[in-house]
Amino acid sequence: MDYDCHQAKRLLYARRSVLREESLFCSCFSFSSDAGFTYEEINQVLAELVDTDGPLGVITSLLFLGADVNFALRPGRSAGIWGRITQQRQAGLRSDVLLRATTRCQPETIRAIAALADNQNMEVVFRQAILRKDHVALQALLSNSGQARPSPASLDAALGKAIELIGGPNESLGQDIIERCLAAGSSGPETDLLIADGLDKTVQSRSNNVPSTIILARQEGESTIELVEVVRARQINLLLQLLKFPQSTTNLTAAVSEAITVKDTQLRYEIVRLLIGHGATESCTAGTLVYLVQEMVSEQPLAPSGDDTDKRLLQFLLDQGMADLDYNNGEALQLAVKAGRFDIVQEIVSRQPSSDSLGFALPWAMQLADRRSKRHMVSLLLRHHINEEAVGRALVDAVRGGNDNGPKNLIRILLTRASVNYNNGEVFLYAIRQSRLDILQVLLDQGTSYKTLFTAAREALIASTSQRRVVFGMLLHLLEVDHLNESLKHLVLEENADLCLISIVLQAGAQATFDNGVCIKNAAYRLDRNALRILTEHCGYNESIFAQALVVVLNRGREWISFEHVEVLQLLLRCGASAQIGVVSRAMIEVIHHLAGQSELAELADTLLEILFSAGADPSYEAGSAILIAKERSDALILSKLL
Repeated sequence: MDYDCHQAKRLLYARRSVLREESLFCSCFSFSSDAGFTYEEINQVLAELVDTDGPLGVITSLLFLGADVNFALRPGRSAGIWGRITQQRQAGLRSDVLLRATTRCQPETIRAIAALADNQNMEVVFRQAILRKDHVALQALLSNSGQARPSPASLDAALGKAIELIGGPNESLGQDIIERCLAAGSSGPETDLLIADGLDKTVQSRSNNVPSTIILARQEGESTIELVEVVRARQINLLLQLLKFPQSTTNLTAAVSEAITVKDTQLRYEIVRLLIGHGATESCTAGTLVYLVQEMVSEQPLAPSGDDTDKRLLQFLLDQGMADLDYNNGEALQLAVKAGRFDIVQEIVSRQPSSDSLGFALPWAMQLADRRSKRHMVSLLLRHHINEEAVGRALVDAVRGGNDNGPKNLIRILLTRASVNYNNGEVFLYAIRQSRLDILQVLLDQGTSYKTLFTAAREALIASTSQRRVVFGMLLHLLEVDHLNESLKHLVLEENADLCLISIVLQAGAQATFDNGVCIKNAAYRLDRNALRILTEHCGYNESIFAQALVVVLNRGREWISFEHVEVLQLLLRCGASAQIGVVSRAMIEVIHHLAGQSELAELADTLLEILFSAGADPSYEAGSAILIAKERSDALILSKLL
């Protein structure tokens, strides 16, 4: 600095010597009180140095010594001898040193001179630089350290010229000018257009930079900035600039969705990582996770080297991205399970998806063709808290599928989570229908509910005779009275009653008289003496039920009146029907009505009447109608019994 100042003074002294030799009026110059040189002297030397693009240090020293870059002749001074004689005051003569510097000097020199310029000087010079499209000069003028600034309109015009550089070799220069113009308060049509469309044009031009003031201006005017086009253009630097500012969830979601489609897996990883690092998490990354898993399980991945990178991306989405595992019913997990990708499934389930999402994935595991893979996948899902209904349905499907789809070891795995009582024990239907007694025993060992036992018992009863005895034998120790009673009812109502099983059920505790003796009445109606005999052995005496059963028999008309059905009558009377004299007497009348006057049936009539009279039948019942019938038909044998 001392050297430059010395050089500046040397030039000033040299200039003064020349002036003294050339002018007799050198004494008219007013001297600077600080340096001993007038600003006119300094300005002249400065102008000479500017014209020759002199050393920056010397020019800076001249500015320090008192050069006036705005006026060649300051206001209030008279110019020349005539001016001094007439005392005419001048408005001052403007200096063009800054203008000359913009066309001749380096940017550093321009900045040094511009730092001392006033607004008027700056405006004129700035406009001239715009007209010349001198972008270097514009940048230098905008980057000076002084207070003077061009008008908003001039800044707007300069911004328009700088936009032309975007996408070209001097793009960085244009970016800097745009940045400075906006920061200095540019206002006008070019500025408005830039704020509205500048970001899009920057993206379209494949530029990697955009002035942050544009982004800030866009942010203030709009709620969001679309990142999708930036991601699509693979402009990482521009993306970084945009992400410095807050982004909406919608914008981030769209950007991540676009990023995951990038073919280059490494670039894709970097873009997604950036977006997640700036807030694209949870719901923003849910769809991205699905897309990535779908790509990873596809037969033809997008890139041969994608596996390792995609695995890292998967882990990043799950951890830092906190992707919603339950998005669309856990679609990502479903895709991985369906494809049999244990590595992906393990990554997802270890992050604890919901029980419902695990439940939606389980049916896909059950459909895997390879048995070993199926068992492994099902086991992997069941290690976590899974929807009980889904596991119950899977158990039913496994048993229903037969040995091919439901081997015992798979069923045992399912039973670690599934309940055999799902849907009232639906699984027992298929175990019994398919005669899978080993599976049935496994199911029974799990503990059965009241309703489940009803399901199992009913299904067992409609099996073949030999099969149901075996199955019923397996169930018998679990059945309660209600189950036994319903089973007894089913057996008795069958066309060909299984007497052996009826006896077993009664011995196990079934009540022959339950439901107002429906089993007894049904056996009596069908005149099934064998079934009735077994029932009466376990029911004891019941006046009401057996009297009703006898009425049921009588309502069949003549069918019961035969030697074949004598035992039925005896059983009913012995177990309680005899107590109802009216019913017994009605039976007597029925016998006489159908047999009186038929000598060939006299033995049958005698046998039946003896039984009925022993039970207390009254000949005078219904005004002695039995006697009248015997008289009308002239049946002396019957009449003698009645009288």
